[in-house]
Formats: sequence, C-alpha cells, structure tokens
Amino acid sequence: MGTKIITSSIKVQNTHLSLPLIKINSNKGGPIIWLTACLHGDEVGVISVIHEIINKIKKEGLMRGKIYAIPLINKKGFENKSRLFEKEDLNRLFPGEVNGSIGEKITYTINKEVIKTNVN
Repeated sequence: MGTKIITSSIKVQNTHLSLPLIKINSNKGGPIIWLTACLHGDEVGVISVIHEIINKIKKEGLMRGKIYAIPLINKKGFENKSRLFEKEDLNRLFPGEVNGSIGEKITYTINKEVIKTNVN
C-alpha cells in the first residue's frame, strides 16, 4: 500500500525533554490528522487506542494523507499517576510559551509542530 511508519521524537525547546512521535505517511496526498494521548498523566486510555490504530494501519495500510501521533505527552504525570505536570495542567497552557515554565515549553512545542504540518 505504500504506507510508511516512522518512530522518532520531538525535542522540547530549551529543556532536556523529548516527546515520542509516530509519523504515518501514505503514498497519496490527503488529510493530516494528529492524535495525542496522556496530556493528563492519569488519563491513559487513549494510549492504547493510538496503538490499536497503528496496528490496524500496519495490517491494512493508510489510503491517503498522514497521521502524526504523540502517544505520551505527560510522561512525568504518567509515572506519578497524576493529572498534572509539575503542578501545572498542560491542557490549560496552550498555545504555550517558548521561554515559560517547562509545561508551557511542552505545549509550545506541540502547538508549533502541529502548525508546521499545515493541518487543514
């Protein structure tokens, strides 16, 4: 089918952190979709949904477009079974700030990456 799956990471600017990134490309143009999970560290259900989607695409291919997935945004919250990242709710920090707190840098980086892909 011409589907290419690439695993990499996104460096969070001005920190030691990186976010896991899975890119799935078809060989045809089409829509761009972003999937994210675990923005709140204690909300882990979507991690398995992203993996189910990827497994299905591995079997059947992606007909058109691209999918980008960050299956674990809030690693620290996940490890501590906490909604928060260092006392901050990442969901409330978008679009983020490049020179802000670490949480603001995380959301800034995600926002910048999404904009770079020209999502329709």
